[in-house]
Order: sequence, then structure tokens, then C-alpha cells
Amino acid sequence: MIIKSHQIKNIIHKNHKFFVFLIYGPNEGLIRETIINIKQEYSSFGNYDEIIINDKNLKDDKSFLHNSIFTNSLFFENKIILIENLKDSNWSEVEDIINRTPDNTAILLKNDNLTKSSKIRKFFETSQICFSVACYEDDTRDVMRNIDKFMLENKININRDVKNFLLNSLSSDRMISNQELEKIAILYSGSENKI
Repeated sequence: MIIKSHQIKNIIHKNHKFFVFLIYGPNEGLIRETIINIKQEYSSFGNYDEIIINDKNLKDDKSFLHNSIFTNSLFFENKIILIENLKDSNWSEVEDIINRTPDNTAILLKNDNLTKSSKIRKFFETSQICFSVACYEDDTRDVMRNIDKFMLENKININRDVKNFLLNSLSSDRMISNQELEKIAILYSGSENKI
């Protein structure tokens, strides 16, 4: 099922025992931000063990994913499995696990740009129990919202000219934009001056 970022919180609270998200697209910064938001929301149900798996792990050991999910931790009740850059060739192992719906488990698939013909993308877009979040490059509205959020969080005043300059200068990748804004926060931290 295709969803928007603002729907994530609601989905986690309705399905906190088991949920699966595909987070993909060209905007690496937005992908990372989305994953961080999912983890923060999931942590409201208790601490969790995080296991990071990449496509090579699955290629080298077909039972790696199964063992990671169905092995219980002594210290954590909940588990997040982050699968990075999964290829269609290893999709069947993941699909099998999804169909088993393991308790107290969140599965996050992080990919770059997936074509419409990708088995993984097709599965998530048509599924009623799995969720697909596309992270496309930031447009002007997204960049403006990011600047406003930055100003609010850092209690920094920026005049209109600087805001317009930032709007035209910041990247369409959220991570790069946030790094540039962070430089402003460091430079003006504790200052009452309007930038």
C-alpha cells in the first residue's frame, strides 16, 4: 500500500506487533529521516534490538534473515530488522518471512530508486499489510518547510532575503540541506542576532 510520511505514526500504532515498510527513492536524506522517525515511534512500545542486514548477507547465507528474526533476544522484547539494498533475486526469503508475520517485529527495507517493474516495489504497492514510502527529491515547498522547521527547532531568526537565498541554494537531498543548515546553527548558536 502506498502511503505518505504523515501516515506512518498511525500505522505503527495500529500494527505495532508486526509491520513492514519499504522506504525507497533518490532522496537519501529523507530516507534516513523517515527511518529515524519510524524507530522513534516504535520505541514508544519499549526498547528494541536492531539488526542490519544487506543483500550480500542474504546471498551468502539463505537462513540469515530467518535466524535473525526468529532468534529471541534475552534483553529486548521487540526487534527492528533493517534490510538495505535488497535485490529482486533475494526477495523470496523476505516475502516468506513477511507471510509468517513474526510477533514484536518491524521490518524496514531501505532501497535507492526502484523501477516500477521491481518485484519488491510491486509487492509493496499492491499489498494490504505492507507499506511503501517513496522519498523523492525535495521540491520548493519541502525545502521551505525544512527551513521553517530548522528555524523553530534552533530558535534562530532568519530574514526574508536569507530565507530566499537558502531556498534557492539548498539541495533537493534532505541530508545535504540539513548539513548546510546545521552549519548555520553552529555559527549562530546562542546569538540573539537576526541572520
